[in-house]
Amino acid sequence: MADARVWVNTLRQSHDHLAGVMAGLSASQVAGPSYCSEWSVAQVLSHLGSGAEIGLTNLEAMLAGEPAPSREKYQEIWGRWDAKSPADMAADALVSDEKHISRLEGLSDTELNGLSTQMMGRTLDAAGIVGMRLAEHSVHTWDVETMVDPSATVQQGAVDLVVDLIPGRMGRLASGKKPAATPFDLDVHTTAPERACKLSVTEEAVEMSPETGNAGGRVDLSSEALIRLAYGRLDPGHTPAGVSTEGPVSLDELRELFPGN
Repeated sequence: MADARVWVNTLRQSHDHLAGVMAGLSASQVAGPSYCSEWSVAQVLSHLGSGAEIGLTNLEAMLAGEPAPSREKYQEIWGRWDAKSPADMAADALVSDEKHISRLEGLSDTELNGLSTQMMGRTLDAAGIVGMRLAEHSVHTWDVETMVDPSATVQQGAVDLVVDLIPGRMGRLASGKKPAATPFDLDVHTTAPERACKLSVTEEAVEMSPETGNAGGRVDLSSEALIRLAYGRLDPGHTPAGVSTEGPVSLDELRELFPGN
């Protein structure tokens, strides 16, 4: 995994890109729909803003050698953000995000590389912690940007890093209907950057491993498109040219397997 400082720098780039997108939004666009069907643009931004506040709270606890805050603390933060007006959600999100990223940027190498936390049964180092935020941040930024620019893509700097997180997340993201051909294996080949993995789907689990070959089918797409497929954001109207499937499973069936949130 890349050095933690690279992840922090890329998160900064994602923040700056989001700020640029927001600068061009009208009040009605902020209050209007986002790509997330159940959230307005303001609510997506509120999610990012509350997430940044929680991230900063967790960061301070780690630096102090203290336990992570309680679930009740998170609920208090979410409740406060939910009560904001759409305009305040949008404006405050950037402020909260800036505070979180600035704090990360200000850490010494020793402090940054010493970060560690337990999450979902795994121990995450600094790159893992910032990586989780970068994945969420870059995808939700796309949720906002695509409403004003349907040709928008997830920022390439984020793609270059987040694509390597996808294999470890496939099982959790595959919450939808399994294809009729289950069980099956698909070789997955991506470009920009190039990756090759095997997607294995059974009734019990969905996994992605680095081994390829001898699969019953194949998927070719960009790494950016793979990320959006995994997060349920590769509908027909937002699928770039060059995505192809061979074998027992169609792209529509893969879209159903990864419905997003």
